[in-house]
Amino acid sequence: MAYALLQKDLVKPEVELLMRAFQGVGHFRPIDAQNVAHDAFGIFLRGLDVETASALQDALVREGLGMWVVAETELPAIPPAKVIHQVEFLPHHLTLYDPLRRSHDIAWADVMFLAGGRVRLPNLHRPRGPNSLHTPSAVKAQGRPADALEWHLLLDIVLMDGRSRFSINADEFVFDHLGSRCTPSPKTNLALLVQELVQCAPHAGLNRGAMHLNENAEDVFAYPTKAAFLAEMTWMLWRIGKMCRHEDL
Repeated sequence: MAYALLQKDLVKPEVELLMRAFQGVGHFRPIDAQNVAHDAFGIFLRGLDVETASALQDALVREGLGMWVVAETELPAIPPAKVIHQVEFLPHHLTLYDPLRRSHDIAWADVMFLAGGRVRLPNLHRPRGPNSLHTPSAVKAQGRPADALEWHLLLDIVLMDGRSRFSINADEFVFDHLGSRCTPSPKTNLALLVQELVQCAPHAGLNRGAMHLNENAEDVFAYPTKAAFLAEMTWMLWRIGKMCRHEDL
């Protein structure tokens, strides 16, 4: 059985600290510390045998980093995302519309978790929004490859059933539900959307990016890769599941 090390606190570990902890543990070398520190978004390491996981946990605790050892089978699977382009707020539910205008009605009580943030994603060779300057020809004219990684503002809505996830890309989303409050800024519009969602579903958990958006922070929390964004989501959903089952952390 494979095991994972999970951070007790969402704090980026210091490379020097990890270099000391890795010495003499399993196949790890001090040089691995930089990659692990860069990718630590709740899930520290995966694919470990129980002996290595326990030894590394002890070494990290000695350096002041609290870790949980968890069987990977205990980690929640992130459901595939359904892309959403528009929403409508109603008293008892949220209506989501996909690109084909098919609707999904979501009761407010069913909203479990909001995950937002700035995430680096491939350009995917397509324009983003009716007035986008990021068409493939525009990208080429600016001297950048059309598949280059670019920052996107994302928001995911995860439901209580654990099998449903709806994803919003602010560059492609139609914020017409905001009416006169809609601005030219995707970040401001997404912050307004998150604030409305939090008001209607105050029980929902928030990741760091969603918290920044809810607070309308000047800088939204950034995730260097989609894997980092999903790793933190997995970590937080695991914690929510433990709390819902009244299990000790």
